[in-house]
Amino acid sequence: MIKEENFKAKDIKALIEKKLLGRSIDIVSEINGTILKAEETITHISDVLKVIRHPEKRTVPEYMRTSLPDITYEQETDPRVLLSCGCAMTADNLYQYVEVELMRGERVLTCFNCRKEWDFEDACVKARLSADEKLLFGIKISLNSVGDVCPSCKYYCQRMTEDNNLELWMKCTRRQCSFEFCWICKQQWTHFHKCKLDKLQNILNECPKKVMGHSYIKNVPSIRFCPNCHALIEHIDGCKETQCTNCNKSFCFVCLTMCKENEFHRLELQCSEYDSECTVAPVQTI
Repeated sequence: MIKEENFKAKDIKALIEKKLLGRSIDIVSEINGTILKAEETITHISDVLKVIRHPEKRTVPEYMRTSLPDITYEQETDPRVLLSCGCAMTADNLYQYVEVELMRGERVLTCFNCRKEWDFEDACVKARLSADEKLLFGIKISLNSVGDVCPSCKYYCQRMTEDNNLELWMKCTRRQCSFEFCWICKQQWTHFHKCKLDKLQNILNECPKKVMGHSYIKNVPSIRFCPNCHALIEHIDGCKETQCTNCNKSFCFVCLTMCKENEFHRLELQCSEYDSECTVAPVQTI
């Protein structure tokens, strides 16, 4: 029996795996649904939600298999599954990728190769998840959609009124923490707090206007937020079709419409040709 004191997650993991005759497991935090790292210190037994048992082997049935190469490693010889985007991965590689994406807070699963959005249920089925893993992934994607963690202690906090922009002040509900922070920028709250996002909004408001190359569209803001990931992008030269260097999504810098694949599987503008006019979208607001 383990006393309630500081200990490493790896020690508890090793003890449980020994009890389960070597079956691989992970320990998940009750606070935010994240998998504890090996060297992470656990201070309270109550901080642990449950043990996640992994399958002994991720067996892919014949009807799910494809001859396409694995997008993570072309020489992969293990059976691959065909994903909803048309790419292929082994079940193990798919599981590892989805786990990483969810643990870093992603709300939507996207293929890193073609940048297409995946169907969550389809990805879970083809990753050959155990019942524990499927429960964990379902909980984690829900938490990512409605909340965030305290910047100080990583305790999960849920915003009560998502549509109330005046509700910026948050206080961590964990008794040992009580850290006060801004819900938007995650900085420590002060009486005269001014969210750093105000500075970003000023950049958008005050950036110079330009004439777009090739299409000669006037009065286009020279700085935009990527419509997909909200990374800040400055247009230097070239046509209106722009690819974000952060998420690799392409869009029109003038009207902010996302590009889509055509029948030849090539991305193209939806508004008009690269050298034609379209409606200039107003300055974006955060």
